Amino acid sequence: WQWLLNWYWLPLFILYFGIISTILIENRNPTKTISWVMVIVFLPGLGVILFYLFGQKFRKLKRLQHINREQNTKLLAAWQENLNRMDEQLETIHEKIGTLSRVFDYLKNQKLSFFSLNNRVELFINGEEKFPVLLKRLREAKHSIHMEYYIFELDHIGTQVLEILEQKAKSGVKVRLILDSFGSPDVIKYLRKNPPSYPFVAFLPVNFTSLANSNYRNHRKIVVIDCHYGFVGGINISDRYINRPNQKDYWRDTAMAVEGIAVNNLQIQFWNSWNQTDAEPFVLSEEYLNFNIAQIPERAAVAFSSSDPGSVGPFNMEAIILAINDAKESIQLCTPYFIPSEQLSTALEIAVSSGVKVELMLPERS
Repeated sequence: WQWLLNWYWLPLFILYFGIISTILIENRNPTKTISWVMVIVFLPGLGVILFYLFGQKFRKLKRLQHINREQNTKLLAAWQENLNRMDEQLETIHEKIGTLSRVFDYLKNQKLSFFSLNNRVELFINGEEKFPVLLKRLREAKHSIHMEYYIFELDHIGTQVLEILEQKAKSGVKVRLILDSFGSPDVIKYLRKNPPSYPFVAFLPVNFTSLANSNYRNHRKIVVIDCHYGFVGGINISDRYINRPNQKDYWRDTAMAVEGIAVNNLQIQFWNSWNQTDAEPFVLSEEYLNFNIAQIPERAAVAFSSSDPGSVGPFNMEAIILAINDAKESIQLCTPYFIPSEQLSTALEIAVSSGVKVELMLPERS
């Protein structure tokens, strides 16, 4: 016992040395690195707990980056097949928007997004605009419905969506549903007690053994219908996004519907998220990818950037900063949470100093 009393500091020293070494080796943002080292040093005990809960980088990379080799080969083959088409359309994009097209160059060079000019885009700024279109498209589905949401509430709109999914699954439409276990607990409980006719999965269940990863959530809001129509953006499945007369607070968020070849990117992202779970994998075959969509009159240029805890780089942020740096007249940002990195703050400050009009839309409490 006396030995323990004399040497109790040794295991603590090893623990602290290991944690601080891990922080330094992970090559984080310098500001975050200094902040976590100070927390560990000046908050003994509590600092270790805080780091365990919120500071660790996501370690389930085998799970998040697990992609079947055969499927990965097919994706690369599809990329090569469409490379000439993308190069041709990239020339047109260069001609139309000049240096603003550098974002498309970036996404192409990183092999992050199939892009095309063959798309139609519809913008929504609240639930009363999005939900009628979403319900209509869901009811018209003939082949498949893939849906992925952070918040899915068991209210009026949520119940409507679940009823349509059940009806479509029973009629032969292939339905798959991903729900974040932290954002949609009530619907997950309901579906487990009342198993639907289609597979659904809870993304990263939160429990004591996974508390260290509990802050890594799936915030995506993606719907892919018949490999042709897609929905993406910030509007979850919840009645709160529907503004009613005499309502005290106005809910304003942004989402969009996409029709055309660019929807393949949403399909691939859903497939990737599905493979990050314990659900039975599905084959990303030609029935779920469609690059032969008939010409769409609007011909909107669309590409998507995506990243998650398993990504090898901050692709979304890099694409956003690149777009900000290339802005000539105006920048409009709409976000529920604004905690800018040093790089993003610098990019916005330079834009303002260059005469670019910057508009930032935030909630009253953010």
